[in-house]
Amino acid sequence: MLTDKLTKRQSYKLFTFAVGVFLVLQVIFVALNSLSGMVDDDGNYTGYWFWIVNGILQLSLIAAVAVFCKISKVKYFSAVGLNKKPKLSTLLLSVGLAVGLFCFVYPIQTWVLKLLEELGFSASSSVPVDNDPITFVLLIVVVGLLPAFAEEQLFRGALLGGLKSFGTIKACLVCGALFALFHMNPAQTVHQFIMGFALAYIALRADNLYPSMLVHLFNNIIVIVLAVTLGDAVDLFVEKYWYAFLLVGAAVCAACAYAFIKLTPSNERNVEAEKTSPTASTAGGETTEKQTTGDVLILFSGILACAILWISGFNAG
Repeated sequence: MLTDKLTKRQSYKLFTFAVGVFLVLQVIFVALNSLSGMVDDDGNYTGYWFWIVNGILQLSLIAAVAVFCKISKVKYFSAVGLNKKPKLSTLLLSVGLAVGLFCFVYPIQTWVLKLLEELGFSASSSVPVDNDPITFVLLIVVVGLLPAFAEEQLFRGALLGGLKSFGTIKACLVCGALFALFHMNPAQTVHQFIMGFALAYIALRADNLYPSMLVHLFNNIIVIVLAVTLGDAVDLFVEKYWYAFLLVGAAVCAACAYAFIKLTPSNERNVEAEKTSPTASTAGGETTEKQTTGDVLILFSGILACAILWISGFNAG
């Protein structure tokens, strides 16, 4: 018989399994790069290899979650929070939150990048960007849509369900940190941590995945559109008017967040129930120290895999 939710231990196992699959595929592609000439002298994928490799990596996250749920006899859509219909008002506010977060975080990201460059880190983008219509469509699908779905169903769907036992703020902090590490891009780590924290809070507050998915999607689309239309001129403009971006971003975020919280019922009681409920029980109904330690080790394995991805990105820079 199928169940509707993953247990905390199952969510940790699923997360570690999915990240492990992602890491193994990364290693395989690195090995293929050295044998088949998939990359140029600068380390960028040639031809359509960028789209193929990144498409496979994102699809692997979806497949890993779906397969794990199938094996564990858990309903996929319920497990990741896609079984509930969102309110139109929360979706509209999600778009506002996406714009506000982007404006607020962009100047911070440019400052972090400058600091890293002073420390000798060279940040570069391997994403092919030009005005070709086919490239633009591929950007929307592979860089915009696929990550918004694949990463949300893993981080704010499966994983966050297990992190609820930490309490709302701690769960969002852990989810944001793992989200930042997973992207193995030191230049965007601060940006991704803030986004990861915000997306986790939105998902918990809305009690379904669609609002956070929409915020993630719009953030990606804004980046794509600006890269295609303005290119490096965006960075110069943001550096010049950084204070305006911070103020406008903060104001939009505050207004949308206030309205979002007003329109969504508090799930604090549910989170507290998760926090106090036992992870695993003995015959007498008590959680054993061995079982709790096992849960921590399972989650730590996933954290270690994310850390390896981040370190590999730092070494590449």
